[in-house]
Amino acid sequence: MRNHEAGMAWPASALTVIGHGPHLGACSLSVLTVPEYDMSLSHRSAIAVSVLLLLAACSSQENESKDFTDPQNQAAAQSVSNGAKPGQEVNVFLWRATLDTLSFMSLKSADPYGGVIITNWYQPPSSPGERFKVTAYILSPVMRSDGVRVSLFRQVQKGGQWEEAPVDKETVTEIENKILMRARSLRAAGFQQQ
Repeated sequence: MRNHEAGMAWPASALTVIGHGPHLGACSLSVLTVPEYDMSLSHRSAIAVSVLLLLAACSSQENESKDFTDPQNQAAAQSVSNGAKPGQEVNVFLWRATLDTLSFMSLKSADPYGGVIITNWYQPPSSPGERFKVTAYILSPVMRSDGVRVSLFRQVQKGGQWEEAPVDKETVTEIENKILMRARSLRAAGFQQQ
């Protein structure tokens, strides 16, 4: 069949289309039957580049959410409560003290409503072959010694790859104690929520 007005051949064929939407998932492929027409090489190249860019964007979405589905992070979240219970506020002194204590590490996320603070991996300048990551949970609206819980993750570099390594429990206790001491000093100084 020939479309004389447009001057293009229109044989029916299947064309793969990249879809993004709630019915397709984050990045899915679907096949639609659409008319095909004679395309120049530049049009085909432009479409190929567009498809590659879309696929690259899909793969970056998976990498961004990897930390939230990382078994190590899930295990930490299951070992303690996920921060404050719904409708429960977190203690402002514990929250501020945790942020202050972990301020030498960059933050990945901080949820003041849920009481969860997650840092990015931190590599101490004194030991470039290891790195640490902290997840802190504020568990109570009142300032108590069991109102903060810290999960510390450690990795060492072997053969160019990062591998999980054991964490000294005393280090975790030391971090929790520093947070509690900072919270006490903030309360004594009359810190007000800003």
